[in-house]
Amino acid sequence: MTVDILSLIPKGGESRITSGEIRALTNMSGATVRKIVNEKRSNFVPIASDGDGYFIAEHPDELNHTIAQINSRIHKMIKAREGLKKAQKIMMEAKV
Repeated sequence: MTVDILSLIPKGGESRITSGEIRALTNMSGATVRKIVNEKRSNFVPIASDGDGYFIAEHPDELNHTIAQINSRIHKMIKAREGLKKAQKIMMEAKV
């Protein structure tokens, strides 16, 4: 049986459901929950999240925290990528 996690995520910022609660109710892994949330967000479903869990945003400003978190992760990933590219260049130069 497949559970649509959207049916589990509350609407509005007054209540939340945690990833752990979704995992317990669906038997999905944390990675699967994050993948589904990402797919839904990519298809314009306004799933917000914070340290207390997920909720469906009902107002545009409820998405600000989630957007800021995603921006932070993007910047950290870019920094990690650039570090790896520099390490690769150093390794390649050392073989010459």
